[in-house]
Amino acid sequence: MPKISIFQRKLADSEIMLLLSQSPFFPDVGLYAKKTWEGFQNPFIILKDDKFIGVCVVIPLENWLKLGPVIILKEFQGKGYGKRLLSRVVERYRANNLYIGSSNKKVGHIVKGLNFRKISYMGLPGEIKVFLLRQFWERLNLNFIKDAIPKLFRKSGRYRYFIRPAG
Repeated sequence: MPKISIFQRKLADSEIMLLLSQSPFFPDVGLYAKKTWEGFQNPFIILKDDKFIGVCVVIPLENWLKLGPVIILKEFQGKGYGKRLLSRVVERYRANNLYIGSSNKKVGHIVKGLNFRKISYMGLPGEIKVFLLRQFWERLNLNFIKDAIPKLFRKSGRYRYFIRPAG
């Protein structure tokens, strides 16, 4: 029986390099630079038998917490680790307003099971819209555009927004 550990800490440099090397396998995750990964404060890390297999970043906004990016390494996808990771994060922050956005249908299915509700962009709270616009402008560069264009034409789906108010 494998030992699964989930806890918060900064990503190790080797883990960041692993995430960067596997980024082509994450078509539903935007391109993040090494510097961005280094700047995430205390993400949730999931280990299997002490081996890094995934991460969930939590970004505090004024009245909401943004969950994501959420990444499970390719060889561990489809085995329930993403669900375990997100369940732990949601349980830890159950008293907070939570937001997650993704074009990954699996993420949508998981968060619906965690009492998130799908919402349109126009229905999002203002501070989340401001965050999303700020994030877009901060990340806008040639690599971001090269990464985003193919995603616009994928069949896997459009970006979806999910919220879970505190309580």
